[in-house]
Amino acid sequence: YQPAKPARRAVEEHDAYRTQVRRFFEKEIEPNVKRWEKEGAWPAELFLKAGQAGILCAGIPEKYGGGGGDFLHHAILYEEHGYSVAGASLEAGLCTDTAAYVILNGGTEAQKQEWLPRFARGEIISEVGVTEPHSGSDVASLRTTAKRDGDDYVINGQKIWISNAPIANMLVVAAQTEPGSGAKGVGMFIVPFGTPGVSVGKPLEMMAKGSGTTGQIFLENVRVPATNVLGGDIGKGMKDALGTISTARLAMGARMLAACELAFKITVDFVKNREAF
Repeated sequence: YQPAKPARRAVEEHDAYRTQVRRFFEKEIEPNVKRWEKEGAWPAELFLKAGQAGILCAGIPEKYGGGGGDFLHHAILYEEHGYSVAGASLEAGLCTDTAAYVILNGGTEAQKQEWLPRFARGEIISEVGVTEPHSGSDVASLRTTAKRDGDDYVINGQKIWISNAPIANMLVVAAQTEPGSGAKGVGMFIVPFGTPGVSVGKPLEMMAKGSGTTGQIFLENVRVPATNVLGGDIGKGMKDALGTISTARLAMGARMLAACELAFKITVDFVKNREAF
């Protein structure tokens, strides 16, 4: 079986996007990453610069403020994180737009119109809050709850290992709405930071110390309107969101392969040019 070759225009568009992202890393990130490591985190303003450079949400339709591209654009952003000498130090870095794709695939039209353009401009730094201190990606084991109260939901619980938590300003929270119902009762909720009851813990210690930080998010009687339920439906939003997370894992594989390519290239260059005696 010989797969069809992509149209030349598509190849050129992807190559141009890769060049754009690589130049951004070379200009805005690599010269500053050592300073950010000393300071403990890289600044939220980097997202705004990335938005101005047009490299965020490249796979999101233009009508929502994105670049109108495809999954390969998303994967290229991950690859360039891996192929940059500063990429590992950023931890999740600019790739936290996974939450944007969750909203694209699972959100209502109103939610897409409200949030996605802000993601593309770099105004929103967000992640998907599933992991908890007592559970990982098993949504049936979640302890965070969301109880209906009139036109609102009241959320209580905590999330851990949230990428870029100290500079984030919104979280898509997975919470159990029907205790004892397992995964069927889990919904996704758009929770802006600044909502009363949302607090961010100290950055968590990592084995690899870089300029990217992860943290813990605490939710205490956080009240959000029912319109913030992803997709407007408890079950549907969660199902669509989990499918998007799987796509993000594929892109992460591309990032790790690119990091291996960079390590191999640096090693070969060193061996060829090293003078032992």
